[in-house]
Formats: sequence, structure tokens, C-alpha cells
Amino acid sequence: MKWKFLSAFFFAVFLFVQLQAQGNNRGNAYYEEMIGNLSNQLRLLQDENAKLSGTVHSLQQELRELRQQLQALREEVGQLRRMITDETAARQKQLGEIADKLQRAAEAQNRPQVKPEPPKVTPGGNLPPAQEEFDYYVVEAGATLSAVSRATGVSVARLKQVNGLKSDVIRVGQKLKIPRK
Repeated sequence: MKWKFLSAFFFAVFLFVQLQAQGNNRGNAYYEEMIGNLSNQLRLLQDENAKLSGTVHSLQQELRELRQQLQALREEVGQLRRMITDETAARQKQLGEIADKLQRAAEAQNRPQVKPEPPKVTPGGNLPPAQEEFDYYVVEAGATLSAVSRATGVSVARLKQVNGLKSDVIRVGQKLKIPRK
């Protein structure tokens, strides 16, 4: 019986060792499978990381290009603003000059006010025979001979002849004869 017990004990130990070995083999296979799965997942993550790194690099390049374009656009906007400012100043200057010319023309048309001089009467009460009649205009600042001509309807040449002028220059306060029509 001792023998039976010993053989049963050895058989149990043998069985236990066999089961342990199989269990270790199964455990090793499980761990090897897990390591294989983890290795596959690691490779997938490395591939994904490489793709993401490439995408980040592309986006950084695009960002640099967009910043350069933005800088170029800012410079262009600055140039356009300067051009608009310059053009606006030039237009305002031109408009001011036109306004000044119009003002002078309006003043010239309104300025020459011909003041008739009373006819000279001789002691007998009659007008002098064959004498041309004149109105008189006193030259004011800014008046020109051509402005006086336009205002009175008398040509510049006739005004020069009647007033004994050799040029178109007239002076403030000068009294001009204006022939009556």
C-alpha cells in the first residue's frame, strides 16, 4: 500500500509538473501573443505618428507661406494708403486751385462796376461837339484788362487805345475810360 501511495504520489507530482509545464506553455503563448499584439499596435502608432509629423511639417510650411503673404499684403495696403493719401491731397489742391480760379472769375465779372461820369457841360449848357462819351472805371485789386473788357463788352485793344495804354498792365486805383456804346 505504501507502494500504491508512493506511486500515486509520484503520479500526482508528475501530473502536477505536466500541468504546470502546460500551464507555463499556455502562459508563455498568451504573453507572446500579447507581446505580438502590442508590437503591432506600437508599429501602427509609429506609422500614425510619422503621418502626423508629416502633416505638422506641411502645416508649418503653409503657415510660414501665409505669414509671408500676409506681410506682403500689409505692405501693399500701406502703399495703397499712401497713394490714396497723396492722390487725395493732389485732388484737394486741384480743387482748391479751380475754386480760386472760379472765385477770381466771379469777382472779375462782378467787380468792374462802371461808374458813369456826368457829361461835361459847356457854359452854354450844351455838350461839346463830336466828343465820344465815356464811363469810368477805377481799377481795384485783382482786376485785369481782359476782365474789364469782358465786363464792359469793349475789346482790350479798344480799351488800350482809348486809355493810351501800351501794354495790358493796369494798376490799382487807375481810372480807365470805358467808351459808351
